[in-house]
Formats: sequence, structure tokens, C-alpha cells
Amino acid sequence: MKPVNVDDAQRFIEHVGQHMTGWGVARTTGRIHADLLLQAERVGLDRMAADLGIAKSGASVGARPLLGFGMARALGERGSRRLRYQALHSLEAVVAARDSQVRDLVARLRQGAAAAPPGHGCPHRGGPRGDRGGAAARAGAAVSLASRTVARLAGLRAPPARRLAPGPHGRRLSPPRTS
Repeated sequence: MKPVNVDDAQRFIEHVGQHMTGWGVARTTGRIHADLLLQAERVGLDRMAADLGIAKSGASVGARPLLGFGMARALGERGSRRLRYQALHSLEAVVAARDSQVRDLVARLRQGAAAAPPGHGCPHRGGPRGDRGGAAARAGAAVSLASRTVARLAGLRAPPARRLAPGPHGRRLSPPRTS
């Protein structure tokens, strides 16, 4: 195994941390993920905190989202309550984690569409008689379509499109089918 250049490793950790802030993930969580990717073996919170120059509590809080996203796993030690963390190196795991978040966003947008007052969100349809929650419903449909497209491009099995009931103008608010 090639020895790791400390400067390159530190640069990688900082870049991944900064990049993940664009995903809405805390910078510390991104740095922890990058550090785990560079480790050859499972790492405890003490070592993680020392490597990154953060408090052990910060390492614990930062590692939890990685477990939830499916980007890392925690394994217990026999006879101890301590956990050792390991990054998952699978693109499928990362895409699946993001897909789960996208599905949650689509569900929230659909809730917003159902809660919107009549005529809200569709000014080009004649003002007060527009689609109920049209903007939120169309956003949900677009995000759902994007999620299925990304999964298809990554070679994963995409979840089937969920069709909504016809809107007030007889249109379906879900995205068109893709080939």
C-alpha cells in the first residue's frame, strides 16, 4: 500500500468537507467521511477526533448523519460499548442515501401542494382559478423525475413513479414517463 502524503490527505479532507456543505451536510460531517475513506481499518471516536482536531462529542455528532445516509457503518467491539466507524465505498450506497432524501423532499412538496389555497402557484393559468398548489406539485414532480433519472444513470433500479390524482384541470401533476 502506498504511504499517504499528509498534505494531500489534509487537502482531500478539507475539500470533501467543503463539498458536502453544498449537500446541506455539516462541514465536520464531510470531513469525518473523508477521513474514514482514507482509513485502512475501522476508527473509534478518539482517533477520529484527534485526526481532525475536533472534540470527541463533535466527532460523535458528525458521524451520526453518515450512518443515517448509509455512507458509513458503526460496528461494536466485543465486551465494550465503543463503536468503530468505517466508510462505505459504494457509489450505490451514496446514491441510495441521496435518493431517500429526495423521496422525502417529494413527499413534503406534495403535502405543500395539497395544503396550498386554490389559485396558488399557477399565475399563467388565469390568476385565482389556477391549479391548487401547482408550483409545489410541479416541483415535486420535477424532483421525482430527477431522482429516477440519476438512479437510472447510476445503473440502479429506480423506484416507480407515483401518480397523483388528476388536478382541477384534468391534468396529472406527476412527471411524464421516461423511456
